[in-house]
Amino acid sequence: MQSYELDEPAFDNKAYTFGLTYYGSTLQLYAMHANDLGHVNRKPKYRTTKIVSFELTNNLDTYCQGVGAFRNL
Repeated sequence: MQSYELDEPAFDNKAYTFGLTYYGSTLQLYAMHANDLGHVNRKPKYRTTKIVSFELTNNLDTYCQGVGAFRNL
């Protein structure tokens, strides 16, 4: 959306989209962002970077940290 109706796409390498997976009691948080990488055709490449993961069944502290991170994401 940052490049909508612009003549030249704008890439600032900042994450504007976040996602998560929950599988086998592990919660993993990710950041996704577009970057230019100097390509000639100027089409963006998308990168997904893992931020952190939590084993929610480990103990109460880890559970609270994981749920809090999900809520704040």
